[in-house]
Amino acid sequence: MDCGSKPRGLAISVPEYMAETSDFRPGEHAALFLLLLYAQKHGLVPDDDAVLARIGDMNMADWLLARSRLELFFEQGGGHWKPASLDWIRRTRDDES
Repeated sequence: MDCGSKPRGLAISVPEYMAETSDFRPGEHAALFLLLLYAQKHGLVPDDDAVLARIGDMNMADWLLARSRLELFFEQGGGHWKPASLDWIRRTRDDES
């Protein structure tokens, strides 16, 4: 993460996002954004189902059903999830107008 400017949010291209997630249930949409926002703030997301479910605001049963769909948006290794490069996300910075 660039320490020179702090990220302030995620800007998305809605058509591109919908093309990749059109079959998601509402809870999967919410969990994906919560996980991405957590990763933006903390850098990495622990690869622990209990933690991932809590961050994604899902109960464990729903998380276990959604995990295989959500993990496609992350690179995994070293016990962590890191957001993959996604065309529909443009990170915004405080220094952008």
